[in-house]
Amino acid sequence: MSLFQKIAKGTQGAKPGSGQNTKQGKDNLPEYVDSLLDGADLGNVQETEITGNPLDYGIDKAVELLQKLPQDNPSLVVTVVRETLHSASIDVALVVEDARAKAVKMQEKIAALSDEIAVLKTQIAQKETQIVQTDATLKETQRVQELLQQVPGPANSSVVKLTSVSR
Repeated sequence: MSLFQKIAKGTQGAKPGSGQNTKQGKDNLPEYVDSLLDGADLGNVQETEITGNPLDYGIDKAVELLQKLPQDNPSLVVTVVRETLHSASIDVALVVEDARAKAVKMQEKIAALSDEIAVLKTQIAQKETQIVQTDATLKETQRVQELLQQVPGPANSSVVKLTSVSR
């Protein structure tokens, strides 16, 4: 049974707006929802059932449910979802509390990730400093190497023989 079928279950045989077996307007939510949905495009709405223990129904399932419903009339969708949750004995306040708790956990995770990024940025800065220092040492080493290769000396000799003079 779809979400909208659950809401409309009590109005079978009654036509929206006819007043047949129902009160008018928002006092009778199934008829009110039916009258609002008459002109709505529900072609791409997927059937969704709320199953399982109502205590297991949290914000993740509510988000999943809301993402499956049309977004052209958000207040209607929220009204239908709230009433459907209520009819399934799911306390919306508990879902809202679950959302708050999840938000706190996500904020803590964001803070932890930000701290990790700060540490990594510090490490990157240190590595960049090491690269600059190593590059400077490399350039000086190469400069001295070139100078030493330019100094005339014994051909193909890697050892220079020094002699001492006695007085």
